[in-house]
This record gives sequence, structure tokens and C-alpha cells, in this order.
Amino acid sequence: MEPRFREKRMAVSFENPDSLPPLPFDPEKLGLAFTNILSNAINYTPSGGTITVSVRLLEPWVEVSVRD
Repeated sequence: MEPRFREKRMAVSFENPDSLPPLPFDPEKLGLAFTNILSNAINYTPSGGTITVSVRLLEPWVEVSVRD
């Protein structure tokens, strides 16, 4: 996705805790979900904008949010 961020001159920031516990997940499905969410953020954020991805531990869950 990096080429698309550069093309639209977007800043991307990541906010995450220092550590997370091991989590069971399907890497392929999670990758597809992130690709879809970030693609939408790129499409609907004006050039020069900022996209922020944040991760928060809400035991027993992990919350991921994308703000554009």
C-alpha cells in the first residue's frame, strides 16, 4: 500500500501498545481485512491527508481502528 500512500502524499501513523499478547487469527483473512480498510481510507482521504491506525488492548479483545 506504500506506493498509494506516496502517490497521494499521505501521512500514515500507527498508535499501538508496547506489547500485545499472542492472538489466534487467520493471517490471510486479517491481511485481506486490513487491505480493504486501508484501501477505503486511501480512496476517501484527500491528497496530503493523514491516516491513523491504532491498536488497543481491551482484554480479552484487541481493538483496531483506522481514522482518516
